[in-house]
Amino acid sequence: MKATAIGDLAQTFMLQQRSTQLRASMLRLTQEMSTGIVSDVQSRLGGDFAKLSGLEHRMTIMDGLRVANTEAAGFTEAAQMRLGRVTDTAGELGNSLLALAASPGTGVVSGSADRAAAALEDAVHELNAKFAGRALFAGVSTDSAPLIDAGAILDELRVVAAGAGTAAAAITAVGTWFNDPAGFEATAYQGSTTDLQPFAINEDRSIPYELRADDPAVRAALRDMAAAALVTDPALGLSGAEQAQLVSDIGESLLVVQDDLIGLSANLGVTQEMIERASVRQETERLALEDARNTLLAADPFETATELEAVQFRLESLYAVTVRSSQLSLVNFLR
Repeated sequence: MKATAIGDLAQTFMLQQRSTQLRASMLRLTQEMSTGIVSDVQSRLGGDFAKLSGLEHRMTIMDGLRVANTEAAGFTEAAQMRLGRVTDTAGELGNSLLALAASPGTGVVSGSADRAAAALEDAVHELNAKFAGRALFAGVSTDSAPLIDAGAILDELRVVAAGAGTAAAAITAVGTWFNDPAGFEATAYQGSTTDLQPFAINEDRSIPYELRADDPAVRAALRDMAAAALVTDPALGLSGAEQAQLVSDIGESLLVVQDDLIGLSANLGVTQEMIERASVRQETERLALEDARNTLLAADPFETATELEAVQFRLESLYAVTVRSSQLSLVNFLR
């Protein structure tokens, strides 16, 4: 029988090629063991990618909705927190003014004006807050703060309420300015009168967001805080008795306004709940889609482990043959 032999160089190339193949198989099987997903998707699906494409397309939609809902949830949560602070400020100031009105005196009334000015400044600060660079209470004009600063508001009111003389006249003048389109809306409110675009919580449903700094309840809170801050201002020309009366009236009004602000918070809470429910439904659907995709591409762990063990054995055997081959020589052969 005629013997066939290959040269040393050819044998070396053959051993290297086989080693490369075995290492590639080991890498593939190791990846499948760690991910649980087959590496050769085309073979698994028999070339039919329609079902997989449909699942991945739907997952992409769910990912987009997740981002939108996360942003909507963050935006409304920030708005809820800021509105809550304005509500608390209005209630605390109202109770404080009523308590001070029960103890009339020049120093007491002066102190109430200082508290009101601080409350107005805090409220304006909260209403001018932003989330992710977007104003919370400015309608579609999210690139700018909706209100001018508290000091500028008081300056405007000093002019319109100058010489009021009585508590009733002062409240009327301040209230008229806040309700006049040529007053608060034209001078103090810099946001848009168009609401922010509704939040899209799924493919066919959106939730409106209608909270702005020119809302009647918010405007009333700013009105009362500003009026209380001007109680002792010489421009109004109020007597001590009129100042005390104004403090009492504003305190009662602020408690009513607080209830209106709580109503706004409740409405916003409904919006937050709807966003949360939509997020839960979409996350449940995405997990189901991911499970279906994994089932479609899942690698059998037992089969993969068995094959990996076999490849390891063959690779170890190949290394042993390679070592033995490297030790062959004519001297060793002739011994």
